[in-house]
Formats: sequence, C-alpha cells, structure tokens
Amino acid sequence: MIFCDLCLREIELGNRSTTHFNKEGWTNLIKNFYEKTGREYDRVQLKNKWDQLKKDWKLWKELKRGST
Repeated sequence: MIFCDLCLREIELGNRSTTHFNKEGWTNLIKNFYEKTGREYDRVQLKNKWDQLKKDWKLWKELKRGST
C-alpha cells in the first residue's frame, strides 16, 4: 500500500505524463519509499514493481469484465 500511495501522490503532483513517471517522479518515489520503509530500492526495482502492478490491474479488469 505504501508504494501505491506514493505513486498516487506523484501522479497528483503531475510527475507522470501519460504512462510513465518523469525523472522527478522517480527520484521522489525512491526517496519517499526509503523514508517510509527504511528499504533502499533503485528506479529499476521500483519500475518493475510498477509494471507488475499494472499487469495485475489489467488482468483483474479483464477477469471482472468477463464475469459480468
């Protein structure tokens, strides 16, 4: 939840164009994630998490649409 909350914050701040966070957005995510969790991850690791969450979300939407 922490990662999702931080991503939403960066989106609200305008640090995401259409599908990707800009450099400032990634910098803020890395810094704020470390401050909240004490765990240090780089941009590639957080981007992998972001990409996986997007895939999971798309799959969930597909499953939900198919079940109605």
